[in-house]
Amino acid sequence: MIVDMTVECTSHDEESLAAPFVQVGIAYEGGELPGYLFLVDDSGTPRPTMIYTSGFGPTRKEGYSVIGATALSRGYNFLVYDGPGQGSMIRDRQVPMRPDWENVLGPVVDWAVRLPEIDGEKIVQFGDGLGGYFVARHAAYDHRSAAIVCNDTMTTFYAAYPHVPEPILELVEDDRDDAAAAMLDELMAQSPSIRWALRNGQRVCGVASAVEYIRKTAEYSLTANDIRRITTPALVLEWEEDTVFAGQAANLVHAMTAPVHHLVVRDADVVPQKVFDYLATTLQ
Repeated sequence: MIVDMTVECTSHDEESLAAPFVQVGIAYEGGELPGYLFLVDDSGTPRPTMIYTSGFGPTRKEGYSVIGATALSRGYNFLVYDGPGQGSMIRDRQVPMRPDWENVLGPVVDWAVRLPEIDGEKIVQFGDGLGGYFVARHAAYDHRSAAIVCNDTMTTFYAAYPHVPEPILELVEDDRDDAAAAMLDELMAQSPSIRWALRNGQRVCGVASAVEYIRKTAEYSLTANDIRRITTPALVLEWEEDTVFAGQAANLVHAMTAPVHHLVVRDADVVPQKVFDYLATTLQ
C-alpha cells in the first residue's frame, strides 16, 4: 500500500499541482520514467485509474489540470508520467522520443497493475494531442486497458507540426537537404511558432536538423493494420476548429473496428464531463 500522499512540492514541475500526490519511478529499460500518482484516498481500496499520456510539448504536471482533477473527483486515481522525449526525460536525461509507444506504456501498465490501490480491470488511457497517437499505438499491441480516450488525435504526425508546405516536403523526400533546409530557415525567420516547433522537434526527437526531424515524423503513423488491431473501446475527441490535424480524428474513427464513440468538441470546458459520462457507461 502507498502511504505517502503528501510529498512536499520542491521543484518547478511540482509547484502547480494542487492535490496530494506521490512521486513515483516506473521501471523502464534499465532506468525509470518519472511520474506522479494521485490517489482518491489512503484507504487502499482498488479503484479505477486513469493514466495520462501527453504529447509533443507538455510536461507530466499539465495532465492534472487537463483531466486529473476531474478524475479524482469522479473516484478515479490518476497517474501521469514523462515518457521518452517528454519533460525531464529529454531535459535532464536526453532520452529522445520514440514512435513504438507500446514499449513505453506497456511498462507503465505493468507497474500500475501491481499496486493494490489500482483496479487492474478498470485502467483507462487518456492521450492528449500526439499522446492520442501514443495511446492508440499502445492499444494496438496491449489490450489490458478497459478504455482509451484520444483527445485531438491523429493517424499520422508526418510533416504536420508545423505544417510543411508541399514544395519543401518534396525536397525532403527527394533528399535535397540543403535546398529544403534553406527554405525551412526562411519559414523560421518569418514565424516564431514554426521556429519553435521545428527546434523543439529536433530536440525531443534527438536529431541534428529540421530536415531530419521532418523525416522522423513519418515514423509516428498508425497503419491500417495497427488500427484494426485495437480492440479496446475508444472515445475519440475531434476539435471542430483544429487546423493542424484537421480530419485525422475522423479518419481514425472510420478505420477502427473496435467499439468507438466519436465526439466533435467546440469547448474545452466540456471535455472532462463528456469523458466521464462515456466512462460511466463503458466501465460498467
